[in-house]
Amino acid sequence: MDNYSRDDNGLYYKLRSLIVARLLIGVTLLLGAAIPLEITGISEATQFLFPLITAILLLTILYSGLLNFVKNLYLIAYLQLFADMIISGFVIFRTGGLESPFTILLAIIIIVASYILESKGVFTIAICTSLFFGFIVVSQYRGWTIWWPIRTEGILLPPPTFAGYVIVVNLIGFFLIALLANKLSERVRRMNILLKNKNIQFSYLWTLNRRIVNEIHTGLITIGHDGEILSTNPMVKKLLGIPDDSGIPSRLDDLLPAYLVQSIMRIAERDKPSKQAINYQVQTVRDTIWLMIEVVILQKKTLDPARLLLILTDISERKKLEDIRRKTQRWNTVSEISAGMAHEIRNPLASICGSIEVLCSQITLTDSQLKLMDIIVRESERLNKLVTDFLDLSKPMKPDFALVDVKKVLGEIVVMIRTANSFGDNITLKLEMSDDLHDIELDRDQFAQVVWNLVKNAFEAMPDGGSLELSAVISNVQETGRGLLSTQPNPPFFRLTVKDSGTGLKRDQIEKIFDPFVSFKRKGVGLGLAILYKILENHSANIRVFSEEGKGSQFVIDFPLRQTEVLISEYQGDDNFEKHPNS
Repeated sequence: MDNYSRDDNGLYYKLRSLIVARLLIGVTLLLGAAIPLEITGISEATQFLFPLITAILLLTILYSGLLNFVKNLYLIAYLQLFADMIISGFVIFRTGGLESPFTILLAIIIIVASYILESKGVFTIAICTSLFFGFIVVSQYRGWTIWWPIRTEGILLPPPTFAGYVIVVNLIGFFLIALLANKLSERVRRMNILLKNKNIQFSYLWTLNRRIVNEIHTGLITIGHDGEILSTNPMVKKLLGIPDDSGIPSRLDDLLPAYLVQSIMRIAERDKPSKQAINYQVQTVRDTIWLMIEVVILQKKTLDPARLLLILTDISERKKLEDIRRKTQRWNTVSEISAGMAHEIRNPLASICGSIEVLCSQITLTDSQLKLMDIIVRESERLNKLVTDFLDLSKPMKPDFALVDVKKVLGEIVVMIRTANSFGDNITLKLEMSDDLHDIELDRDQFAQVVWNLVKNAFEAMPDGGSLELSAVISNVQETGRGLLSTQPNPPFFRLTVKDSGTGLKRDQIEKIFDPFVSFKRKGVGLGLAILYKILENHSANIRVFSEEGKGSQFVIDFPLRQTEVLISEYQGDDNFEKHPNS
């Protein structure tokens, strides 16, 4: 039997424990009886105790050696039990045989057998013990004890009828002990197996629980009654912007700001279990995120050190959606206002411009008057352009989708860029395009307007010159980073990237650049990027902005290859059915 099987059935450890128990209990009891008798000088009573102790010591050494070298452990078990039976017989013979008070040793052997062996082995030992006890009694009455190494002369034996009665009672007792001990041992074995299975299940559930707690995208913090942090999961570090090589503080005061801790503790003062949420803004190295901290008051239990459970959830995307909804509401308001204003302003503007032109042709004006007339005409045209932008924002033209050769369109735009007045020798232009940019479903004019608007903003962000990079590729890899989402296209998609080395934007400016009437330039009304956003929204495109002050900006736009497939996917998504392009 190999080591694996020994560990499997537990017999090896049972035998080893039996050897140790026999050595400690047997030798201790025998020495405890032999030493006082030896001191008092009763040598006849102790003449067999010391040899018996020596025999137990020698057998212990023998059993230990056999246990490590013999593979059949059941053979060792039977050897130990039969040897113990013989030793017990010597003790019973020497202490009166039939009337010996140590007959109980044979019952103990049966109990030990029920601990070590299966049911068949227990009853086998019970039968052997009964036969051995009968042999002891018969030996006394037949005079066979002269062949044993101990003598029992002088012992008065009871009548044979009483001896038969004692034998029957002991035999019945041995088998009852075997039956009861076996039942008890079987129950203990079943309980051990059940406990082992329960431990395995508990270990599995504990491991599963730890995996779930460690893998979920929600931070968990358990707090003690005195504000001590009892446990956290790895997501807490990520949500709170704590470096991986740093540890979690031991107290809540060192982990969260004081005002937030005070709010949490005020909630914790309630007696009844409850839950309340607090929104908290965290400034990390790369980004600013919003967290919803749910404060859960745990039910008071005896010896339970946990008092509070803090559940940290990243609600940044929810905040972005709320911002988009607010922007949409503002755009709707602007649309209603601009639609009315445009009709009321454009007609007077046309009349003013027409009247100025008539006056200039009919009357003679001085140079200063001509300059004033030019100012009026120029400002009227600027106002007319503003009104036109209002109309584009309030009621943008629906895209006229067609299959467009993007490579050709971008080539024409690059020619326009190089001939623009704002393009000088101090600006380096780099264009990167893949060869598979044909037959992309777009509105050609609106696409050109988007590119030109981004290029113009890049020129204005580089007054002292710099580099401008345009990239157009087919991709299906989503990048991570800060972005403003219109409608997420299904991959693969067409990606347009416009990158400049200009002044860049602050983190709080990125969130506002697509809002109408928000401009961070000296000259500008703040409608260009708002109109661009509307165009991208109508194209089911996704735009993300990466920028850092003093290090330039990068606009990444993902267009779906086919608008019709996006519409089908959105329509069927209402019925819980998802369709991907080219599937």
